[in-house]
Amino acid sequence: MTRELFLLAFPVRRSRSTVPRRVRRRRFPPAVGRGAFQKRALRESRILSTQLQHALTSRIHIEQAKGFLVHQADISLDDAFRLLRGYSRRTSRRLVEVAHDVVTKQLPVTDLTRYDPDDD
Repeated sequence: MTRELFLLAFPVRRSRSTVPRRVRRRRFPPAVGRGAFQKRALRESRILSTQLQHALTSRIHIEQAKGFLVHQADISLDDAFRLLRGYSRRTSRRLVEVAHDVVTKQLPVTDLTRYDPDDD
């Protein structure tokens, strides 16, 4: 946060000589400045919360699919991820979509295991 935004959002009584001239020109009532700042901060925190929730959900699907592949194909976690990633790249699909299809058994494990993980 820049000093100017901070001063606009949280006015502090100071002598005029310590406040930059450009800040002095933009005088807003304290409630208006604070309200706009809080509104923007709330909107940004909601966006961040939505992004983090989506990332967590995606990660859960991928981890479940890796575990499923480890169990079904008797491979390591790294190889399971390589299989998922390779299939995702070959079919131009998002990794989380492929993982979801593996977990819900819409995508047979044999389709993934035909891919050699060393070809990456």
